[in-house]
Amino acid sequence: SDPSIAQTYLHLGIALRLNQQPDKARKCMKQALSIYVGKDSEMNDIGMIADIMHEMALNSITTDDLTGGLKILKQELGIRKKIGKSENSNIARTLYHLGTTETKLRNFNKALNFFMDALAIYEKMDDEVGISFARTLYCTGIVFEATRDPTSAEEAFTESVKIIEGVGLSEDEVEEIFSELDSLRNTDDSNTTQRKMFVGVKRK
Repeated sequence: SDPSIAQTYLHLGIALRLNQQPDKARKCMKQALSIYVGKDSEMNDIGMIADIMHEMALNSITTDDLTGGLKILKQELGIRKKIGKSENSNIARTLYHLGTTETKLRNFNKALNFFMDALAIYEKMDDEVGISFARTLYCTGIVFEATRDPTSAEEAFTESVKIIEGVGLSEDEVEEIFSELDSLRNTDDSNTTQRKMFVGVKRK
């Protein structure tokens, strides 16, 4: 059936993106999306379209097309909001990626708004102890750090580390999460000393 073909293209596209083959990944995403173009979409189809758009956005960001990725993420967010509350976790995920992309573009006020909106959704879902919440919280710390608010940054970092260490991941998995998040930091900032304090947060 068409949806299963689209899903196959989507999963292939994700695999190619993760395997550093963004051009091939983009072709798969476009192929997946084309299956839904011009047909009357049911709610499940609309969710699938949003999933494809999310991956297209991440693929654009992978190739450093940050503004292109932002545009697609915003379109995806609009679609998910129309679907309703059942999409809350996906909406929070999209807000998180909007925040990380704005952080890379050094639009810190916009980034913080997206992160705060995502955190508010997790709080409503009573998911304040999960990895997604902790990652988002850590990102607010990066924004606070970049905007010279070391007290708020330290609070966010400390709470995030505490949550992630309490989830039961291996030391390597914990380190991988923080390495990925720390890549959002700009090493050209004049507050490098402040950064070093938090990069070296003592972890179990």
